[in-house]
Amino acid sequence: MTFIAPGKTLGIIGGGSETYLFELEAKRMGFRTMLLTTEEDDIATQAADNYLVGELENIENLSELGHRSDLLLYMDENFNSSLLAQLEHNSMLPKVRVCCPLYKTGTLNVRC
Repeated sequence: MTFIAPGKTLGIIGGGSETYLFELEAKRMGFRTMLLTTEEDDIATQAADNYLVGELENIENLSELGHRSDLLLYMDENFNSSLLAQLEHNSMLPKVRVCCPLYKTGTLNVRC
């Protein structure tokens, strides 16, 4: 299991109410959040420390999120995670872990 220390920035791909709840829990645990969402008025922007608005599967947007984050998480299991591997392979993404969070009320589990 990988330990990510509080104070690190979690880069989150995708918004919505589940992301909003995830961000609140992450902040309670001492993490900062950086969100990439498709909509300026996404509810998840209210809990994010910072956010970017743009297409989720756009290489430049993902690269920007990766450079501002210590860990990348995608909230939608249908997200094409091979894009992140492509970015890392092309040296457009710093060495960050890519994970899919498993959120349960009161706990934060991350599968990497």
